[in-house]
Amino acid sequence: MSLRRILAFYLDCFFSMVIILMIFIVDIVYDYNFDLDNYLFDFWGLELISIFVYYFFCEYIFGNTLGKKIFKLKILNIKESNKLKQVFIRTSARFIPFDGISFLFNNEQHLWHDILSNTSVIHKKNV
Repeated sequence: MSLRRILAFYLDCFFSMVIILMIFIVDIVYDYNFDLDNYLFDFWGLELISIFVYYFFCEYIFGNTLGKKIFKLKILNIKESNKLKQVFIRTSARFIPFDGISFLFNNEQHLWHDILSNTSVIHKKNV
């Protein structure tokens, strides 16, 4: 797995975190009964939803996430298939435990969400 892909992942995490923090800041400003205990639970649930929406929206509409665009990475379809289904499988499979280290368990160093969705991520100069 390339350093570019790892950095793109962390940048995508940052972007999804910014989205969720903006929602919470607006909510805190307009909520007069702010309770930190309730927000900590809500934060994690909302973070999972925002990660799913961020990846799904970016990959379906633009074909890439912001992190992949910045680091000049491209998602390639290995098999032609329904794009909506492929993006849904790719996004959902990110939540499989240990997906982030699954490249250690196969020769091509693909992550499970790549394998299950029949995609591959390459550097654009290799296209």
